[in-house]
Amino acid sequence: MVPGGEHVVKNTKWTQQYRLWPIGDIHWGARGCATKLVDSTLKRIKDDPNALWLGMGDLWDLIGPQDKRWDPENVAKEHRDKYFEGLAQEMLDYAYDRFHPIREKCIGLLQGNHEYTYDVRMDRAMTKDLSKALGVPFLGYSCFKDLVFKNGKKSLRIRIMAHHGAGWAQTVGGKINRLQRFVRSMDADIIFMGHVHIAGDLPVVTIGANEDCSHVEASTRLGVISGTFLKTYEGDPKGGSSYGERKGYEPVPIGSPCVVIEPGTGRLLVEKPVGKLGGRNG
Repeated sequence: MVPGGEHVVKNTKWTQQYRLWPIGDIHWGARGCATKLVDSTLKRIKDDPNALWLGMGDLWDLIGPQDKRWDPENVAKEHRDKYFEGLAQEMLDYAYDRFHPIREKCIGLLQGNHEYTYDVRMDRAMTKDLSKALGVPFLGYSCFKDLVFKNGKKSLRIRIMAHHGAGWAQTVGGKINRLQRFVRSMDADIIFMGHVHIAGDLPVVTIGANEDCSHVEASTRLGVISGTFLKTYEGDPKGGSSYGERKGYEPVPIGSPCVVIEPGTGRLLVEKPVGKLGGRNG
């Protein structure tokens, strides 16, 4: 676990809302990756002067011919040739081009299980290399990171714990239970978890007392699951199928949630993707 230090937001506007986006489980290179939605999400971050983001891992799919999970049908057409030659550099360049315009808004990058497996098998530290190229902190597989809002002598410190995630839970309850373990065991204000491919949140309220025990206080820890941009099912007249389809996984809304922070009040809100109306509506 990486003690990630501080990311300071200077000249904080206390009446403004700030948005913190946990961007992960993109799976660039997989045919099911919703690349247009990724690009529009990154553009929202770029266009918002009060936006920040954290890389949650599994930015790339990184399943090549040497991997037992390899299926050429599931490689996006625009990357297919590179999966047989120069996969790592192609994927690094692709991610760099998209993240470079928002690099100064990044508080750090986590490694995911797809990057970890590729690093071990192919001896290529993808997330570290991307972090270095972008000039942002590499935060390992899990980290603590303080987000500090400052203006003059006034400040607000929010402690974040982020973990790429683990486990094979398929039910919503199982995924929330995995998040709950982090929320109950980690001393942080916001706990981010990825990997399980849903967007969800779990506020946990604890009751205590003030320093001299003169009155009772309530405080909240906010757990957030960071969503995915990988579609489980996609129409293919030729009969191609994704790993998730063959396993019978449930389809989920794609996209990233974001945590809305109000520094002036200390309130946190969560905005989550819920998808769109079906094709029968035009």
